[in-house]
Amino acid sequence: MCPAEKDQSGDQHADPPDQHADRPADENADPPADRTEDPADVAPVDPADVAPVDPAEVSPVDPTADAAAEVPDAEPELAGTHRQNRREATEDASTARSEVRHPSNVDSEVGAPAGPISFVRRREIEAVHHEIELNSGNPARTLVGVRKYREALFTNYFRARAPFVVTWPDNLYIPADADYRTYWSSPAPDDHRFRYRWANGRDGLPDGSDASEKTGRLFSWVNASAMTSGDIGFAGTGVTLVPRASLSSVTVTASVDLVAESRWWFLPAGPIGFAAFSYRGTAYVAGWEIDPITGAWELLSPFGSRTLFAFDESGKGGSAISSQRHAFTDLSVTLQLRGSRTYAIGVALEAQISFECRDKSGTPYAPQPGDDVKLWASIAGIVPSITLTT
Repeated sequence: MCPAEKDQSGDQHADPPDQHADRPADENADPPADRTEDPADVAPVDPADVAPVDPAEVSPVDPTADAAAEVPDAEPELAGTHRQNRREATEDASTARSEVRHPSNVDSEVGAPAGPISFVRRREIEAVHHEIELNSGNPARTLVGVRKYREALFTNYFRARAPFVVTWPDNLYIPADADYRTYWSSPAPDDHRFRYRWANGRDGLPDGSDASEKTGRLFSWVNASAMTSGDIGFAGTGVTLVPRASLSSVTVTASVDLVAESRWWFLPAGPIGFAAFSYRGTAYVAGWEIDPITGAWELLSPFGSRTLFAFDESGKGGSAISSQRHAFTDLSVTLQLRGSRTYAIGVALEAQISFECRDKSGTPYAPQPGDDVKLWASIAGIVPSITLTT
């Protein structure tokens, strides 16, 4: 304790008591200036005297602890606010501990394809390429190489359909004589095969069009070269269906692969005042209700269709044969059917030519010797399957 000092008046005073003697020291506060240790007075620490620290005894540091201490008290915010969306530190978040994550007990599958998706046996193809180009100057040998090239493409790029090992699907219908193994592993029931076929004729006789429920092949043909009248050719095939439910909605979808061709060639020998021609080719999927007494078919509405070709020509002239290839699996329509009634569901291909031709007097043009007229159209297609989905 310091000795008492005298002031100018001669009175004796004691040192003032420490006002903070009873307050605990702040661990984070800076020491007073008179208590600051001189680094020179601190004895160095021998590393050998420091005990090693076991990592298992070290507690993890919560990274949100300091951030939470700096967040002032605030009113709780509603869910979905910008603060919660940004996942800022809040009182609740600051006290939460990170969830302990354990290793997954699911083993990863180790494997890879044999090669890229476009991988084929290029060596065989390249050998045929070389043979074709080597013999390009010899037409006969080139054709031999082209045949090898064609077979190599189909052999190396395409694979046969693999069989399935399940029961026949209830919604799948196929041609009557189709090999079920190209569709499924088990035989198709008889009522899941095509049953109907129809095609146009003339005077009760065939007129070029043809249809087969056994193979699913359809061919529609129209020829207006005689210029007697416009005409339409059609061919179709289908299945029979007797719904069990009192009222059902059935979606009919057909797969169709076809080629459509047509020719307009009109060079008449006589004078022409007016000539107009219209061509149209269409694929249909539709349903008919069959009368149990008369057997007549009544077309249901709606029906699905796909236009294959449609064009108009006028006057004299001609063009090369037009050939178009089509393949689609989405020719469909949804029908409302009543139970215990018999329906036919099928696909039809129709080719149509209509025209109007008059001479200079305005009367219909009469064919004459020397006319060069070729007005025809055809559609050849295969229907490999029809699906009926309820």
